[in-house]
Order: sequence, then C-alpha cells, then structure tokens
Amino acid sequence: MGLEHILIYGSSVLLFLAILFTYRANKFFGIVNTVLFVAYSSLLYYSIFFKGTGGSSFLWLFYLIILTWIHLIIVLVYLIRNRIKQPHKSFINEIYLLLIALGVVLIVVGVLFRNYHFPFGVPILFTGIVLACVGLLLLLIKKSKRKTEK
Repeated sequence: MGLEHILIYGSSVLLFLAILFTYRANKFFGIVNTVLFVAYSSLLYYSIFFKGTGGSSFLWLFYLIILTWIHLIIVLVYLIRNRIKQPHKSFINEIYLLLIALGVVLIVVGVLFRNYHFPFGVPILFTGIVLACVGLLLLLIKKSKRKTEK
C-alpha cells in the first residue's frame, strides 16, 4: 500500500464522518449523500483493484480522489451553512466529537506512515493521541458539569 492509498482511505473516512454529521441536520440529505458516496466509491475502488492494468489504476485513483474531495467540500459547506442558519443550537458536543474523530484519523495515518518509515509518522501519531485525549477529556468535563447542574 502506497501513500496514494493512504490518502484516499483517509479522505474516504473523513467524508464518511462528515456525512454522519449531516444526518442530525437533515436525514434526507444524509441518505442521498451516503447512497451517492457508496455508489461511486464502490465502482471506482473495484476499478482500481480489479481493472487496474497498464497504469489505468492510477487514473481510477485520480478520479476517486477528485470526486471524494469535491463531495467532501459540498458536505462541509452544507454543514457550515446549516450551522450559520441555526446559531441558537448548541453544537459544542459535536465539536468535541469531531476533535476525537480527527484524533483517531490522525492516529491511523500516523501508524500507517510510521510503518512505511516516513519521518513524520511519529509526530502525526502523537498529535492524534493528544487531540483524541483532549477531545474526550473536554467532552467528559462538559457532561459532568451538565449532570451537576441538574
């Protein structure tokens, strides 16, 4: 597995997490994006792994990266726009959960980079561990304050 596969797997995980956050705002938008993501990802992953002869897997990989990042930008713009429209709702828990999810993604990327002996794998790994721990700690503090207020 090369660096390009790590990039596309990380992008797919990041997009999937962003789509999960859209379910809370609008279930129909989340379902449509999930179906769309599964459709083009499965088709292009199949093309990469089973029809990738003579350098064509690089082309399929390029299409997958482009489509995934365009889709990710659309979903993130929707989430930001939805938050701007509804500023009265508290979304501090979602920020903590996003911090934890980002930490977990960085941990996975750091381990993969470390296995391939990239020099920046260990700092990415430790950054992911710190982000996940800080997000979890802040979430637990917020939950414990809420319980003591009741």
